[in-house]
Amino acid sequence: MTTEVLSPKELKKQQRLEKQREQAIKAGDWYLWGHILFPVIVFPLSFFTTLLDSLPNAAFTSACLSFLVIDRNCLKLRGIKPPHWGWIILSLPYIWQRCTIMQKGRRTFWIATAMFVLQLSLVGLFIPFAANTYTDAKETIPLVATIMLKEPNVPAPYQGAKCITFSSFSQFVDGKMICTLDNGKKISISTYDDETGETFFTWEPYP
Repeated sequence: MTTEVLSPKELKKQQRLEKQREQAIKAGDWYLWGHILFPVIVFPLSFFTTLLDSLPNAAFTSACLSFLVIDRNCLKLRGIKPPHWGWIILSLPYIWQRCTIMQKGRRTFWIATAMFVLQLSLVGLFIPFAANTYTDAKETIPLVATIMLKEPNVPAPYQGAKCITFSSFSQFVDGKMICTLDNGKKISISTYDDETGETFFTWEPYP
């Protein structure tokens, strides 16, 4: 009987894979639950605060799906054949297939479905509110921008320019308030509240 002797490089690779396998076993269903709960946590933050305004919607989608990518890799490291990677994009079919493979019942799938319905409900509440806010901003912000650009300390070519178009609805939802001026230049509008709650507007050139 002969024992195969591994080279230092192969031994190091084997040790690394074994460590990854141990970590995957410890992770369990953590990444799956991260995928399920992530939108429910992030959506209220984006709705009630400005912490996430600088991030595009695609970043949230990518982050949410990355949990399933990692979960699938963990299953492979544990020696379990994972659902097809294509199901990751649709999310719920992936979770259904995973429940079948793991033979743990469908509780996780139904919780994920309930969370998905909750997200749709939140979006249904958010869109009319955002649409009304956008309509008000579209009427107000261009006038405010034009007034600010009339200040004597405004440098050329922004001095005296007039705002003629405002951000699209999708840009506005992403937290971007951009005015296109009559000279072709663009500026970004920001707001902040002082200690008394009064709202102030500032502007800067938009790249």
